[in-house]
Amino acid sequence: MKPLFPLIVILTLAGCANSQPAPQSHSDNEAVSSLDYQECIQAAISGNGQASSAKCDPILKAPR
Repeated sequence: MKPLFPLIVILTLAGCANSQPAPQSHSDNEAVSSLDYQECIQAAISGNGQASSAKCDPILKAPR
């Protein structure tokens, strides 16, 4: 078993090196930007209900 261990490790690492990483498209298809989220949070923290509603209503209505 010990003589086979280095061979198994090498083959496993070679397989990992040849695999393609999964494409990350989470930032491309977002309906609401992170800046909009931040502005909503800041308006909610400030306690101004009208500004909070103006900033947060479009975010809450956006499809997820």
